[in-house]
Amino acid sequence: MNEHLREYFRQLAMMTLLVFWIGRSLRRSIGAKSEAKRVHGRYVFWWSFGAFVVGGVTAPLIADSSMGAIGFANFCLLGGWLVGTVHGAIVLARRAPRPVP
Repeated sequence: MNEHLREYFRQLAMMTLLVFWIGRSLRRSIGAKSEAKRVHGRYVFWWSFGAFVVGGVTAPLIADSSMGAIGFANFCLLGGWLVGTVHGAIVLARRAPRPVP
């Protein structure tokens, strides 16, 4: 493995931990406000995190430079955010409304 690729994966690991920590913190703080936000946030978090990891690992195959690879991983993060938002909305729409006590 060449030195540039090793450095890229080291940076990707640090960014992955940062994305996980920020996403988890936001999910816990926002999800504490209501059950619907908690359920919706679960899908947004995992889709975003998963897309970032998959995009980051496959990016060196597509991009020429490490900056392009990081950019592709970040683009995948946004794509995962969109898919997670739609998935969470679908799950909430299909869920039966609970009566208020």
